[in-house]
Amino acid sequence: MMRIKVRFYASLREFVGLDELDLEVSKDSTLKDLLGTLSQRYGPRFEEVRTKDPFEGYVRGDGSSPAILVNGRAVDSEKGLEIRLNDGDLVVIMPLMASG
Repeated sequence: MMRIKVRFYASLREFVGLDELDLEVSKDSTLKDLLGTLSQRYGPRFEEVRTKDPFEGYVRGDGSSPAILVNGRAVDSEKGLEIRLNDGDLVVIMPLMASG
């Protein structure tokens, strides 16, 4: 088992009711696994966020899905959600902000 820290920002922080969460996950967990764990914990609304392609909103910048960072690096569409997590990783999940 390993410990992962998850930070939530803006509307996601309000939804889960926490700024930060420490989770214990299995050693071979991917980012997708972590998002699945969060979906189980927070229910159907979080599941909607998990099942959307985070890169679609990231590329379009329309705010339809969250930006995800692992240890300060944006998750890109090449590696996607299959990135393996490591003990002590910091995962940041935040909605995109619209600007005008």
